[in-house]
Amino acid sequence: MPEDLSDRSSTLKAWMLMHQIRNLGCYLQDRIGTEHGLTVAQHTVLTAIKYLDDPVKVGDVGRWMGHKVNAASMIADRREVRLTITEKGEDALNKATPHK
Repeated sequence: MPEDLSDRSSTLKAWMLMHQIRNLGCYLQDRIGTEHGLTVAQHTVLTAIKYLDDPVKVGDVGRWMGHKVNAASMIADRREVRLTITEKGEDALNKATPHK
């Protein structure tokens, strides 16, 4: 951590620690993905498809990733696209996801 933060608020300390943890997580996820040919976004999408409850829709993945779902397109187009993970996706995810 940077200089002594003893005179700063605990909120600032908590924010700084969360930011550092987030950065480390992104770095590790990027490194793992690079070693296995997946971008961070691809790894995240595969993880969402695998672990969200069926049926998984595009909007579900978007919300899980923290993206806003376009309300207008949801109203105008009532079709649903359901996502499933393929054997190739499952294999890529297993290789790129650290296990115990």
